[in-house]
Amino acid sequence: MKTLAPPTIPDTSQAPPRQRRQDRIARGLILAAGALCFALLAWGHLGLGALLIPPPRTAARQVGRAGRLTVALTLDSGQLTPAGPNRVRFTLSDANGHAIIGAAVVAHPQMVTMAMEAPSVVATPGAPGSYGVDPRFAMAGDWRLLVTVSRPGYAPQTLSFPVSVRWR
Repeated sequence: MKTLAPPTIPDTSQAPPRQRRQDRIARGLILAAGALCFALLAWGHLGLGALLIPPPRTAARQVGRAGRLTVALTLDSGQLTPAGPNRVRFTLSDANGHAIIGAAVVAHPQMVTMAMEAPSVVATPGAPGSYGVDPRFAMAGDWRLLVTVSRPGYAPQTLSFPVSVRWR
């Protein structure tokens, strides 16, 4: 039976200095490329771009309409952040400007720039026609709040409000 000798590793210490220098440069370039790829993945996945270049502030009040329903979004907590607390109030009114009571309001946060969602939040009623939610966001960036309003005798209505979430 024939035994195989273990593979030999070339001894680069005997290589000419020029070859050793080229080997070190090649290893450095490979490591630098790997570090750059890692940094770019972390940048996109962790939302670090929003830390250095934050999205524009969300308007403190926005108004949307769906059919005869008017929904006003108000940021009660100020700018939205991943750390929270985030308090958003929706004020519902009909075509005549009367407050709508007894509605079920659900806010569903969706990130605009990537396939990321946050848990849906059921609004709690407050003053007549006012409904509050405390949405949570996983990271900073551009989001939208899809708001579904259901009320007896009417088809559910869905509105979309663009919001920006900032790290601080």
